[in-house]
Amino acid sequence: MTHRGLAYRLGPAVMAIGALLTAWNWYLQPDRATAWSAALMLFGVMAVVLAIARTMSRAEDRRRQTADSLATATFIAGLMMVVPLCMTLIKMLGGIDTSEASQRLTMVLVGLWFVATGNMLPKTLRPLAALRCDGARIQAAQRAAGWAWVLTGLAYSSIWIWAPLAAAKPLSMTVLVVGTLTGVTQFIRLCWPRRWAA
Repeated sequence: MTHRGLAYRLGPAVMAIGALLTAWNWYLQPDRATAWSAALMLFGVMAVVLAIARTMSRAEDRRRQTADSLATATFIAGLMMVVPLCMTLIKMLGGIDTSEASQRLTMVLVGLWFVATGNMLPKTLRPLAALRCDGARIQAAQRAAGWAWVLTGLAYSSIWIWAPLAAAKPLSMTVLVVGTLTGVTQFIRLCWPRRWAA
């Protein structure tokens, strides 16, 4: 199953689980009603976005690619909300401090979002015939930027899995900055080709 299929098949289940976790947390902590109601609203909005993406995915290629990216991003965002909700519930029910595990899992999901985004970037290329400029250079830059984001996401997630918590924060930020600058550099080279060629 591709990550696209995963988003469409499991996305609604993630939204439903998130809504149930939010309702349970609300029952156990009614004094935080504003936060829980906002979370429920977000899950509702994400469910609507997934439904729109599913409808768009039946259209022509360009709309399908946009829909796939939207569904993947929404699916990962839903997971990023479900993890802390689940950890909060575990802490309230068992008295176990899950703050570190919650932070690590959330950051791993952030890294996976970078991987998914980088993976989708080269697949959203327009046909060379539709480009009025140097299409080959644009496609090469998009592929290089996509690879930069994929490697950044893998490194980011690995740091939050294995590194001590105190070291994970500065290391992951360094990786994020370097990876982002590497991707942006590819597009800067398109703007000043003569300077880079000299």
